[in-house]
Amino acid sequence: MQKNNIQYILKPKTLLLSGLAVVLAYGIISFPSSVSAMDNSHMKGDNKSQRYIANIDPLNKSNVDGTAEFVLKDNRLAVTINATGLEPGVHPQHIHGKAQAAAECPANSADVNNDGFVSVLEGAPAYGPIKLNLTSPQTAFGTPPTPALFTAFAGTPDNKNFPTAGADGKLHFVQTYTFDNSVAAQGAFESLTPLDAQHVVLHGGTAPLGVDATAFAALGSPRPVGFNPNELGYDALLPVGCGQINKVLKENNSNNGNVNNTNVDKSTRLNNELVSAKAQLNNGLGMATMHVSTTTFTTLSSQLATEFDMVTQSAISTYRTSVAGGMNMDEARNQLINGLASSKDHQINKLNEARNQLIDQLNRNGNVSERDHFLNNYDMSVDSYSNAIEKAKNQL
Repeated sequence: MQKNNIQYILKPKTLLLSGLAVVLAYGIISFPSSVSAMDNSHMKGDNKSQRYIANIDPLNKSNVDGTAEFVLKDNRLAVTINATGLEPGVHPQHIHGKAQAAAECPANSADVNNDGFVSVLEGAPAYGPIKLNLTSPQTAFGTPPTPALFTAFAGTPDNKNFPTAGADGKLHFVQTYTFDNSVAAQGAFESLTPLDAQHVVLHGGTAPLGVDATAFAALGSPRPVGFNPNELGYDALLPVGCGQINKVLKENNSNNGNVNNTNVDKSTRLNNELVSAKAQLNNGLGMATMHVSTTTFTTLSSQLATEFDMVTQSAISTYRTSVAGGMNMDEARNQLINGLASSKDHQINKLNEARNQLIDQLNRNGNVSERDHFLNNYDMSVDSYSNAIEKAKNQL
């Protein structure tokens, strides 16, 4: 099967498709019709850099695993992506985000037509439209012809500028993006901030040709007339990996006010370990609910994860402020440990309550195989998550 001849390049085309109308109806897109020149003092002049990371987890039953690193300094964003488990072929990759809320990786319940796949449009309400094309060379900023898939300044990418995975399924990508003083570039930069409200999404995998037919049509490359929607083919739009972008904390450790990159402080290590533990839990819960039709559990687990993040980030911030202010180290450490333990126990207790309710429901409906699949994946994931947090806590 020839995989690399899929046309992802956009062609200006006037289309009003029901699928795109559905996406727009979710209210995930809010584009300004024009942008005036912005003050870019927040982009230049302080010579400070901020690092972000994302753990890329699989979507649509793929085997994708990887990490993405983002370093933002002045008017430049340096991106490094390493991923494995990809199918051979071109892999469009982007920073996605929503206009008025934090982006999310889509749950299996996003498969609203129950065809077994979360299409690019079905995933859009969770991760939002494309804010930056992660191409090499950089895609020129500008207004793309399909605003249901792209923010106003994402530009028009050519699929040949996205990375390609070979037979080993590996992808290594490095590129720096520059945001100059033009209206389009500054509009693009503005849409990306805060960066830790966005997600990185990798696309490209085998799926029935009908899964993303609506999106391909919107991009100017419709499926042939009379095509078999159940025939398998390489779908360059299929979401196969997704990760939340998280800010990496760093500590000033030198007497001259310079960051010592070789000595990351304990709270920074804790934060990074919590990010990793959360990503593994999200992946595990996604596997657990793969064959279970439930929105209550997935919604609750997402809310609890958000609450856990808020509490732990506040506790870490308090710890760092206390240490900087000369507070007794043991006292500051104990406060952080107690806050972390309390938040973790609350999260897991609430998850277990939801687990028991879901198991009762599956038992009543006689869904034995779904129940066993859920239990095996849920118990393993939560136990691993709890152990990871305990290990991180004990290293403080």
